[in-house]
Amino acid sequence: MVSLFLKRRAGAGIDVEYGLAKRFVPTVTTTETAGACPRAVTDTNRVVIAVAPEKKDVAPPTETAVREALRAGASATLTAWRDESKGKELMPGKPTPGSVHRPPRHSEIGVTILTPPNGVQVWLKPTNFKNDQIAFTAYAKGG
Repeated sequence: MVSLFLKRRAGAGIDVEYGLAKRFVPTVTTTETAGACPRAVTDTNRVVIAVAPEKKDVAPPTETAVREALRAGASATLTAWRDESKGKELMPGKPTPGSVHRPPRHSEIGVTILTPPNGVQVWLKPTNFKNDQIAFTAYAKGG
């Protein structure tokens, strides 16, 4: 990529690049990746943006506090994540099935609104594009 953009050399082409990726990416170890990170991210080549709420009794973090948080994070001892959920059920007690009777349909926008017994509104809008995708969005008043 460096040669392609900075030295104006031609790329090998997507087929060749994909073949190289299939060949070499599986050989990259976590040790190599971990060793490359400290060289890639340094104190002189990053931008840190601190975002804080604008509240009466909440002071935004100072530059010193942000620098200290970065230093503490960089020197922290990390342990690998372990999946301790193996064999556990997400819902040990199954919910009681509900029912929906004659859901209202808004034909002008192609939406059917389903309201199960728990009161949640489910707006169902089938489309004929991206047939292999199901998209979910949730909204609640107040956040």
